[in-house]
Amino acid sequence: MGKKIKFGITAPVPGESVEGLIKFAADAENAGFDTVWFPDHVVFMAKRLTPEVWSVITAASMKTSSVIMGTVGDSHRMHPAVFAHRLATVDHVSNGPTRPWSISRLCWRGRAWCSSCPAGWA
Repeated sequence: MGKKIKFGITAPVPGESVEGLIKFAADAENAGFDTVWFPDHVVFMAKRLTPEVWSVITAASMKTSSVIMGTVGDSHRMHPAVFAHRLATVDHVSNGPTRPWSISRLCWRGRAWCSSCPAGWA
């Protein structure tokens, strides 16, 4: 018949602590969400904590097993070699595989390959 509808949620960034974001990802997985998205930008206009999201995704991957975690951010801010190194680390910590998806935005999907856009997860 048709594809299963998937549901995602955006993490409360900026403003939440790193520990709170890790718990948020685990709670989202336990609640049945398919994806958790972490906004990533260096110039949020909030006077609140804004952690670097790939570090949060790495830590959250140690507390989750099936939820897809991704970021909506500015991939051009990072040198490609630094970004590749960061993804390799996430891949190692999470028992991967890790794959980037890019159309000026990036996402991360642990344990499976993204065959198209986020709206059509395989």
